[in-house]
Amino acid sequence: MYAISVNETSANQVSSKTQPVCADSNLIGSFMRLCTPAQNQYNRKSHKTFSSQYKGVCLYKKKWIAQIRYNNKSIYLGYFNDETEAAKAYDNAAKMFFKEFAYLNFKE
Repeated sequence: MYAISVNETSANQVSSKTQPVCADSNLIGSFMRLCTPAQNQYNRKSHKTFSSQYKGVCLYKKKWIAQIRYNNKSIYLGYFNDETEAAKAYDNAAKMFFKEFAYLNFKE
């Protein structure tokens, strides 16, 4: 665990961009960024209890549905025959809404 001193407002948090591969304290700063609490939640992984292995995708009546939550509202992205197509639709929407804080199913 690393303590970071930040001279910003109390509404800001420090978020990890990626997991550091080593514990070198000189490298830790390059893995961190300032964010709001809401932006910090955008980077969450998928829950393991859902029917799909991808975030934002679930199975409903033999079709895959892609959906995303933004500003406490569910936005349905459509029905898909293939699970990976639905996951790609989620990734496109996540990039649009969450920008650099998006957790993507497929890393580019």
